[in-house]
Amino acid sequence: MRSVSKFLALGVLLAAVTPVQAQMTYTATGGNALIPDVLASVDLPDGNTLARTITHGFTWTNEENIVGGNGSLECYGSNTLSPEGDQLDGSGTCEALDADGDIWWIWWSGGTEGNFGFTGGTGKYTGISGGGTWKAQLQYPDGKASNEWEGTWTIPAHATAEPGVE
Repeated sequence: MRSVSKFLALGVLLAAVTPVQAQMTYTATGGNALIPDVLASVDLPDGNTLARTITHGFTWTNEENIVGGNGSLECYGSNTLSPEGDQLDGSGTCEALDADGDIWWIWWSGGTEGNFGFTGGTGKYTGISGGGTWKAQLQYPDGKASNEWEGTWTIPAHATAEPGVE
């Protein structure tokens, strides 16, 4: 019985001195600019085309409290295109690398608009969750595009300190 009491006392003591990480949820808007490299395209029986791509670009957020939410962006995915070249549907994943070297990953789906969600991150984005919607703003015939997005970022490791303060 004594060892149980000591174990419980140790647990209470550890709980009292263990720092609690702040979790912050932000509602944010932003955008991205993308330049695709088509890896392969396959003609489909219905007259459409499957395009497998790697897309390079950058992303930004208008939420100033998401420290580092701006960065280079690389996406991997596939899209179905109409015979006229219009994007019909697609899905894939993206990684964003910020200026501090921290990364966050998302999945995405849709044609000229759709959904996205966070799948993980490193550094300040460890444990990130959330997601939202995106919509194409500009699409050029050569595949270059600009999108707007909005959604939530829940970041367990974020402190409640001011941006840039560790």
